[in-house]
Amino acid sequence: MCGIAGLWNQHGGETADSLRQIATRMADSLRHRGPDGGAIWLDDTAGLALAHRRLAIIDLSAAANQPMVSADGRTAIVFNGEIYNYAALAEALRAAGHAVPGNGDTAALLAALSVWGVAATLPRLSGIFAFAFWERETQTLTLARDHLGVKPLYWSQRGQDFFFASELRALLQHPACPHAINPMALGAYFRSGNVPAPHCIFSGIQKLPPASYLTCRVGEEPELTRYWDLTALALQPPDMTLSYEQA
Repeated sequence: MCGIAGLWNQHGGETADSLRQIATRMADSLRHRGPDGGAIWLDDTAGLALAHRRLAIIDLSAAANQPMVSADGRTAIVFNGEIYNYAALAEALRAAGHAVPGNGDTAALLAALSVWGVAATLPRLSGIFAFAFWERETQTLTLARDHLGVKPLYWSQRGQDFFFASELRALLQHPACPHAINPMALGAYFRSGNVPAPHCIFSGIQKLPPASYLTCRVGEEPELTRYWDLTALALQPPDMTLSYEQA
């Protein structure tokens, strides 16, 4: 199952020790999602911390531990889920002359994002996933969620503090996390038994919608982009023939 979390103190006011302490508390609250191990990675000059709790499934070796950083140190990722076509992605990358270390889906995903970029990689993925991808040179953090939203991902921005996690319990470990109940979300829960994305039971926290990615940069509002739309596909004319890939 795995659990991911992270925080980005964009004005750089947090020390490395403080970043690590908060990220550790967030990760510890997700231990039930990943009993096989966990780690924290810092880009302390940027004020960023990524955290991961691991449930080992595909590559059981230490080579698949997360957070995972590219060989050149320019990108990093924390990832929850499974990429079913990771072997084909790795083969395409290697055929084009790009190295893909290891034999797991995390390495293939990190390499694909690093080479092709987020927008070009997401339509090529087959699987269930939630991930956070960090690009050090451009100081860009991207969160993404799978096509139907199987894997959960929550986020919040309070001033210059941006933080995210697989579950609300991890967000609540961040000192800036809001705790006020969202009355509209509570009403939705009583009506239908769930709170639909992007809403959350707490005001000031959002669920990342399915088939979407969120781009975060210093000094800019987070930008939400939808990369796939089931509704648009379902509303095609009745006489339209779907290809195998579309289906």
